[in-house]
Amino acid sequence: MRGAKRLKCALILSAACSGGDSDSQLSEELDGGGSTGNDAAMEDPQDAGPDATEPPIDAGADASPPADAGPVRGSITVTTYVRCCDEAAGTIKADVEVVTVNPDGTLGPSGRTGVDGKLTLEGVYEGSLVTALYEPAGESTDHDYVTFAAVKPGDSLTFGEAYYQQNARGTEGEATASFPAFDGASYYRLTSPCDDRQYTTQPSAVTLYLYESCQTSTSPVLATAYNANDQVIGARFVPDLATTPGATPTIPALNPVTSQNFTVTRGPVDPGVREVRFAPESVFAPVAFIGHSTADAYLDEPGEVKLNVPTDGLRQFQSARFTASYQYAPHELYVAVPPTTTAATVSGGGELPWLAGANITPLGVTWLQTDGTYDGAVASLSWSREAEPQGNSWHYYQWTVIIPPGQTSLRWDHLASTVRDRLPAFTDSINSNSDLMLIDLTGPENYDELRAIPEWMLTCPSCAVHDGDLPSAKVTADGAEG
Repeated sequence: MRGAKRLKCALILSAACSGGDSDSQLSEELDGGGSTGNDAAMEDPQDAGPDATEPPIDAGADASPPADAGPVRGSITVTTYVRCCDEAAGTIKADVEVVTVNPDGTLGPSGRTGVDGKLTLEGVYEGSLVTALYEPAGESTDHDYVTFAAVKPGDSLTFGEAYYQQNARGTEGEATASFPAFDGASYYRLTSPCDDRQYTTQPSAVTLYLYESCQTSTSPVLATAYNANDQVIGARFVPDLATTPGATPTIPALNPVTSQNFTVTRGPVDPGVREVRFAPESVFAPVAFIGHSTADAYLDEPGEVKLNVPTDGLRQFQSARFTASYQYAPHELYVAVPPTTTAATVSGGGELPWLAGANITPLGVTWLQTDGTYDGAVASLSWSREAEPQGNSWHYYQWTVIIPPGQTSLRWDHLASTVRDRLPAFTDSINSNSDLMLIDLTGPENYDELRAIPEWMLTCPSCAVHDGDLPSAKVTADGAEG
């Protein structure tokens, strides 16, 4: 890509889990070799020349196999799980319609998943789009569509969401929880899928507010105690606390939490990076973002910053954020390390492309990016559509597309009507929270291997690392957190 700066990012972990000698290193190192002379600073991708964008994934004629090679066809397997928030995460979802769009835009093999959530589609062309259509049931007006682009025969695609605790079939009400006071505590925090609040007095009887969107008969709950310096000194995780309306559960005594000084060092960073932020989080609960201790450090200059981080958790979730300028989406790194890790070095700039703003229209989405290496892109669009003219009734749509690296646009105006009619139209209202994310996960080496990863790890890499499903991930996201 002309005029675009090539950046190399290496994520290096070295952790010896014994006291203050433990260390982890998050580094993004510039590739000095093979440079084209653009070493001073990042350039605006709009100045990168005509090759700064690639042909759109619009199922045009160029996507068809060469005539002398013959079309590449075969079978793919699809498995569908539930989405937030009707049922518990990890539950099989049956009877989901799955459609294929051929490379020329025509409709390919289609079907519905069986009671086991599985479907095998025969005769799928290489380069096709495969979409799972989660249509609303009952009074719901939420439509969720997920597409894997550029599939190949032999693929096994997994659809669904996993990093949530909500339950849309719950009952609104209140439960009253209590647990013993903890010596030295200045305040307490109680975190559950429905509630997250602090208490300045010993919570002998505190109210847990329950809502239809998240109440279940039992819930994972984390109780933590903090001292006057806002440090966690006690914690207790209960995976199945009774949370039916009217319940009066008791949380066992909190366990003491040991904290140690944590040293984070800023090493050399790319000249284009203006701000570096680092945060080690002690994860106490094996549930995505249900209770953890966070300490932030802004590394404006080279040097060390001292933090206090608990070492009694399940793991430590480290995140580093590299910000270049308002024109580019920041680069973020996520790493899971042992809970006793007490030091980290953060340096670099990013192997991922620097991503500029996405332009979303009823015909498609385009974006600009510099050169770089990554596994794939995840585009997420949301829009609303009036069910009937002047009917004051709306339906809400979410479409997530997993796209191969190198593509910088996605069009749907030429797709088969079975899919096209469901996608954004000129009369729809496209929401501002639509976003685009470039991802590079530890494990898959290319886009073929990325398609074997479940959808929920692709759409929320930070959740996957936080929960221990991935050891590390790198993202740059325009419009959303990774």
